[in-house]
Parts: sequence; C-alpha cells; structure tokens
Amino acid sequence: MAKQPSASDTADRKAIKHLSAIDTLSKSKSLFERRMIRQATGGEAAGDAKSGSLENAQFRFSRLLTMVSRRHRTLLDDRLRHTGQTQARWRTLLWTSLSGGKATQREIADLVGVEGPTLVRVLDGLEAQGLVERSASTQDRRAKTVRLTEKAEPIMAEISNIADTLRSEMLQDISKAELEQCLSVFERILARMDAA
Repeated sequence: MAKQPSASDTADRKAIKHLSAIDTLSKSKSLFERRMIRQATGGEAAGDAKSGSLENAQFRFSRLLTMVSRRHRTLLDDRLRHTGQTQARWRTLLWTSLSGGKATQREIADLVGVEGPTLVRVLDGLEAQGLVERSASTQDRRAKTVRLTEKAEPIMAEISNIADTLRSEMLQDISKAELEQCLSVFERILARMDAA
C-alpha cells in the first residue's frame, strides 16, 4: 500500500510549486528557511493566525514578498559579481542612464532608495572605474549632476542582459494576466504607502 503524503510533504510541494523558478536558482536553503517558505505559502499556520483567515493571508503575503525581494537581490548580485558591479552600483548606473545625465546626486539617491552619503560612496567607486562623471549643475552650483561615460555602455548592456535573463527565469510560467493582477495589487499598496 502506497504511503500517503503528510501535510508537511504536501506543504513542501506547494511551496516548491509557487517558488519553483526561484528554488531552482538557489539550492541551499536551511531548515529554518524551508519552514518560513511553508509558512509564507500557507503550508503551516503562522503564529496564532487562523488558517484561511484574511489576517493569515496578509501575513503570508508580506512575508513572501520580503523573501522574494531578498532572494532576487542575492541572485542578481551573484550573477553580476563577475562584472565587478553589485546591484547598488548597477541600479545607480541604470538611474543615471535613464536621467540622461540631468539628474543630481540627490535625485539619483532618491531613485535608488539610499541616503546621499551612501550614494556618494557608490559614485566614488563608479567614477574610479571611469563609468560615471560628476559635474556642477547648471541649475544649482551646490549640486552635482551625474552622467555615464562611454566606457559604461558595454557594461550596462551586459548587466541589462543578465538582469533580463534572471527576470525571465523567475517569471517563466507566470501569465500576463497574473502579472497584471500582481502589478495592480503592488501599485495600490505603493500608493497607500506613499500617502501615509
């Protein structure tokens, strides 16, 4: 007679199904992390929250969102390591590129989501590599604008390629409709957070 899978085995399979693309990219998970994945995906009751309740779903959503974000950053950093660029540097290069050389250091810091002194250290490193140049703003002499150098173009192309590949792997079996629904939820949450 075949052994019936336990609730824990079923929860593990459910977590793996929901996180299959991410799981295949990151093989080393601790026992604690596997338990957190089961809780985040509903495989185990989390805390005292009642299984199936709105509160439990909200808890699982916020925990899983945090885990996915953290795992994405780690995977991207690992893949970018050979380029000599961390995600912080890559994001700085990206926002500098998108601004067309017109954004100030303060504006780029806001876009990247870091404090000014942190961005200055990142820009110092990028400038030492010859990837960015800073110059006095024509609008405000106290501010500096940042622009990419020609040397940054091939690196940006390689980094974009790596990020695009990772994104495709993570989202490979997610439909456009599912993505649109997820985006709609994220936009509503972000708007609520911005209004707070």
